[in-house]
Amino acid sequence: MHVTFLFALATSPLAYPPRYPQVSPARKQQAGDPIRREDPSLTVEADAYGFVQFVTGPRLVDAQGGIAIVRRHAALFGIDDPNALKNVGGPQGVAFVQYLDNQIVARINIERYRIDRPEWRIVGHFWPHLAPAAAGTSGDPVRKRLVGGRVRVTENRNPYPCDPVSGDHRDCPPKQPPKITEWDVTEQHVFVMQRSFLVRARDGAMELRTVWYGSVNMPRPPTGQMLKGASRLVVDAVTGEDLTSRIP
Repeated sequence: MHVTFLFALATSPLAYPPRYPQVSPARKQQAGDPIRREDPSLTVEADAYGFVQFVTGPRLVDAQGGIAIVRRHAALFGIDDPNALKNVGGPQGVAFVQYLDNQIVARINIERYRIDRPEWRIVGHFWPHLAPAAAGTSGDPVRKRLVGGRVRVTENRNPYPCDPVSGDHRDCPPKQPPKITEWDVTEQHVFVMQRSFLVRARDGAMELRTVWYGSVNMPRPPTGQMLKGASRLVVDAVTGEDLTSRIP
C-alpha cells in the first residue's frame, strides 16, 4: 500500500529531516479505496500528502460509526497506535489530538455534519511516527548572535482616555509625552530553547525539524523596536540551517 511507502520515507533513520512528501493525484485518489470498498456510499477524500482527511456519507449516522472507521483504518489517518487514541471532545462530538512539544499539531474530529438528517463526518488526520531528531549542535551560537542588539522601548504614559465629569474636559490631566528608553541586548535578555516544528519545504513536502529557537525578551511592536540586530533566530539543531523566515 502506498501509505506504507510514505511512512518509510518519513521515518528513514538515515534521512534528516523526516519528510512527508506530496503524492500524485492518482495516489491521492487511491488513499481512500479501503474505506470505499467497505461502504461505497461514503465520500472519502485525502489531502496532498496521501492521508485520508475527510469521510462522510448517509450511513455514517453517529460518533461510534466514525470512531470505528478511524480505528479500522488507522494508518490511512496517520495514526501509529489506535489503542492510544483519547477523546478530548465535548458532548457534541469526538476529538483526537496529536501533540508535538506540548503543542497540538493535528486533530481528527468526528462531528455531526448535516442538520436535516443524522449524517456525521470525519475531518483531519495525524502525522505518523512524529519523533523529533536529537540536536546535533549547541544552542550557544544562537544566543551569541542575538547578544549585542539594540532595543528601543516606547511607553505610552496616557494609556486610558480621559472621561471627566464636566463636558469641557477641564478635569483632564495634561497629556504626558511617551517615555523612551534604549538598551543593549545582553545574555540575560536572550532565551534559547530546543523545539520541534513541522515546516513546509520548498517542494511542498512537510518536514519535521529540530531547532534552536532563540528570542530577545522585549515588548512586542510597536512598544518594542529593534534598532540593531534581530529579535529572534531559529536555527536547525542538526544541520545549522537558518529557518527564521520559515518558522513564525
